[in-house]
Amino acid sequence: MEQRKVGRTDLKISAIGLGCVTLGREIDEETSYRVLDYAVEKGINWFDSAEAYGGGQCPFLPQECTGHRG
Repeated sequence: MEQRKVGRTDLKISAIGLGCVTLGREIDEETSYRVLDYAVEKGINWFDSAEAYGGGQCPFLPQECTGHRG
């Protein structure tokens, strides 16, 4: 997998990323892990996992980080 430098940093990410919006939601947990494992095997290290995918209701982030105020 081609790796690309991020800006002026020494960080390199894969040229192709994996959007994770459906993992664990439309795609069950077991299959989600298989998809992630396959992506890593192919050299993908860029995963789009924005908390906005859960409608800003990600249970793992404090409420002040989500921008939503119940």
